[in-house]
Amino acid sequence: RGTMASCKIVTYNVDGIHSPIKRKKLLTLLKREHVDIAILQETHLSVKEHMKLKSDWVGTVVASSFNGRQWGVAILFNKRLAFTTSRVLIDPMGRSVIWAGEVDGIPLVLS
Repeated sequence: RGTMASCKIVTYNVDGIHSPIKRKKLLTLLKREHVDIAILQETHLSVKEHMKLKSDWVGTVVASSFNGRQWGVAILFNKRLAFTTSRVLIDPMGRSVIWAGEVDGIPLVLS
């Protein structure tokens, strides 16, 4: 695990994860499924709340928020994943985040 050859990337429209119970269920699912990168849409979280997504397996969170009750996107990176970030573009309206970098030496752009 942790290389591009075995990198598991998923995307979910989570329709709001403000509830700690819903957040925990999501993080548990992602861990159980051995996800390396998770792209989340419609998080409805503030900047501070996005940092609560860091967990025992999430090492890095790249997120965009608006007002904490609408929109919001996040990209979660597994702690075991060997990656480097070259550029991050964050929409201040909470509609998108673009991450560019390398995973296992392979260029990758996520949005």
